[in-house]
Amino acid sequence: GRTEVPTSRDIGDVVVFPSHVTHRVSPVTAGERHSLVLWVQLDAGPPASWAAEPAAACRPLEVQLPGGKSPILRWRPGGLSFEESARAFCEEHGVPDRHVESVVKQLTRTLRQNCELL
Repeated sequence: GRTEVPTSRDIGDVVVFPSHVTHRVSPVTAGERHSLVLWVQLDAGPPASWAAEPAAACRPLEVQLPGGKSPILRWRPGGLSFEESARAFCEEHGVPDRHVESVVKQLTRTLRQNCELL
């Protein structure tokens, strides 16, 4: 069946949902809508190239960016915080300034949910 899930409409908020979920958006009646499509794959096995790396508290995350790039985000305890790592990732991979805050918010949340603090 259909279920409507109301979401926040505050500036800078991000709506995250599984890619298989059918969804729709309301028409824009004033201003502009900007969207950024970002995939974070957490359930795939690691590539063979990761086998030589030391064990990490967080499995490397493949982040699919618009344009087809899929860089890897790695986080290890003792280094940058989750948010600092997400910001550095955005800067390194050229995420447009207007999307940085949303991407940082989403990546920080993903790291918090999936990485073990030692």
